[in-house]
Amino acid sequence: MSPSVFNFNDAKEKFTSATRSALDTKTSKPLINIFNQLSGNETEKKTTLDQALRCVLEGEIIKQKASCDDFLALIYLSIDGVTEGICSATTPFLLLGDVLDCLPLDQCDKIFTFVEENVSTWKSVCLFQLSSLLAVPL
Repeated sequence: MSPSVFNFNDAKEKFTSATRSALDTKTSKPLINIFNQLSGNETEKKTTLDQALRCVLEGEIIKQKASCDDFLALIYLSIDGVTEGICSATTPFLLLGDVLDCLPLDQCDKIFTFVEENVSTWKSVCLFQLSSLLAVPL
């Protein structure tokens, strides 16, 4: 029996659906379940989840109906993903950069406050070691 081939598009679709479910339930369990169910190596699954998280964020930004709290919920979810070892340590920084790039400056205040209030999270070992250089441009 040959190992099953990793299908990026199918995996991204499953991760996107699981991300929406995770946001609704405020837990990363749907993402963890999909991550464990998918065939493929860890790197393939992590990069696909990273992309799915960014696509969900993109959709929220494009709709222009999402609030800063919705964006922050997705960033929190990505931090949980890093802690659980299912997404890349750079993902929360990339999502944060995407949000700051797309929001008008007057709406960024809440995002800046979030960053300031969670300095200990940003400095945690799992995020800081791999992502310290990404935080500099932010």
